Amino acid sequence: MTLQIVLLGCLLPSVCEALLSDKKNGTWNLIGKIKAQATFRTIDTPDNNPIPIEAGDLINQRTLLLIEFRHDLGQILAQPEIDYYLQLRAFYDSVWDIGPDVFSDDDTRRQYLFDNRDQINDLKWDVDLFLAFIDITYGPLFTRSGRQIISWGEMSTKRILDGTNPLDTTASLAVDLLERMVPLAMVRTTLTFDNVGPFSSVGVDGYYVPGSIENKNGEELIDGSAVYPPIGRNTVEELQNPFSLSSLMQIVDQVPDDIDSDRYGVKLNMMLGFLELNLAYYRAYSDVPVPFLDIDAFQPIYLTWPHIGRILGTLITDPSNFWNAFLGDQKLRVVLTYDTVDVYGGSFNYYVAPIDTVLRGEMALYKDVPKIKPGSIADLVTELGGKVYLPGGNLTLGDLLSGVDLGGLADMTLPFSSGTIATFDVLKYGIGIDKNIVTPLNRKKEFMLIFEYVGSKIFAYEENSIIYPWQGPNGETLYEPEYTHDFIFIARTDYFKGQLVPQFTTFYEVVPRALVLIPAVTVFKGPWQFECTYMHTFSKSYEQEGFLASRNELTIGFAYNF
Repeated sequence: MTLQIVLLGCLLPSVCEALLSDKKNGTWNLIGKIKAQATFRTIDTPDNNPIPIEAGDLINQRTLLLIEFRHDLGQILAQPEIDYYLQLRAFYDSVWDIGPDVFSDDDTRRQYLFDNRDQINDLKWDVDLFLAFIDITYGPLFTRSGRQIISWGEMSTKRILDGTNPLDTTASLAVDLLERMVPLAMVRTTLTFDNVGPFSSVGVDGYYVPGSIENKNGEELIDGSAVYPPIGRNTVEELQNPFSLSSLMQIVDQVPDDIDSDRYGVKLNMMLGFLELNLAYYRAYSDVPVPFLDIDAFQPIYLTWPHIGRILGTLITDPSNFWNAFLGDQKLRVVLTYDTVDVYGGSFNYYVAPIDTVLRGEMALYKDVPKIKPGSIADLVTELGGKVYLPGGNLTLGDLLSGVDLGGLADMTLPFSSGTIATFDVLKYGIGIDKNIVTPLNRKKEFMLIFEYVGSKIFAYEENSIIYPWQGPNGETLYEPEYTHDFIFIARTDYFKGQLVPQFTTFYEVVPRALVLIPAVTVFKGPWQFECTYMHTFSKSYEQEGFLASRNELTIGFAYNF
């Protein structure tokens, strides 16, 4: 998924005093961070983006406040060691109030999108107990219960085996991977043994997420967000065509799925010298929802001759209101369908001492992943026509149109499925290399170099049947490829004793040949941290990471630790 591209965050922390702490015994402390980022688009958006964003426009501005409290209770009556951790999070996305008119002015937005000010007001800010867990350690047994994040993968950019926690796709792409993960309420247990046969240590890690109390699958995205624009080309002219995709999307009511299945997983960890091996299985929810037309929710329509007259009159005089005249108060109910996915995989991490290099790799097989099989106008007529009765009640619209040639209109792709949801097995794999090098040309300064390759394959692939929900610049449908090959290179160093940290990231996608260049610099000064990141893209088309051609942007921000 495109928005899983992330930047590797700088790992050098700022030094600061705790806001409050137990200075005598050091058993508890209260710390905090305030962070603000602003992202500006540096080029005009292409024609396929329904939101007309211009170069220089503010497209994202998030202010984040974190308050963290950790308390080590120690041993109680010589029993297990206990500590707990709480993190309060508050954020506000001000672009919806102070940004360009396409974000902040409702009258302007209505020219291109739905009226979703209620959704904006609900999602642009939040205050919640983001993380909250208690740790209990008793010999080789460790248990953590509560809202938490776990990481089982080895890749630092795109996730493969690490799919337990969903990702937050609502923030700027300049936000690093750890800040994107959404915590889940779970019970996690780790049992570790030293010196087992040839292994220096063997551990078993397991977790359980009860679906009845925790069914979160990522963060809901505001319609029309510049982070992940909507489908279609909702121009004013296109909305006048009642049979355009934009007009059809105006009569769609998208409903989140109510999946509540339990999630769980188990991982076996083995250490053999400098080699760490992991074997894992877990059950998760699918990442990308499949929009599915709920035929059963559509109420039958009994047309009368006056009703037909009004419909034909509207089609001639006010075509933009054709569907309202036809459907009345009813909309097409499209369920954003998720399902459980079983994941089998493993990873390794090996330190090659003679060359001071770390090799990393992982692989995961995702079983029965739901994918979008594109619908069409012909499907819509077939599915819904049987519920629209013509005058007299003996003949349906489906009967009337069953022998009618709809021409090119019948083949127009719709961004939702009907019938049976297609599932596919997906194999993901990756390898990474971490190496510190010293360059004589830069006063013998040490550079951290990271190289990663990440690929995937869809088994039983059906050409032109797996759709990626996006349209090209000419309205063409774009499809997910059978194979993906992504190459990532990151170089990072520091100056002035770690206070200045420049970083350069290069991302190259083979299909459809998308190149992303991301220079960044971070300045640390006591409790302050200042960041500047620029994303520049070159691409052949708008598929997958290629749609980042519309995402040339500059992000500036700061953080203050207290």
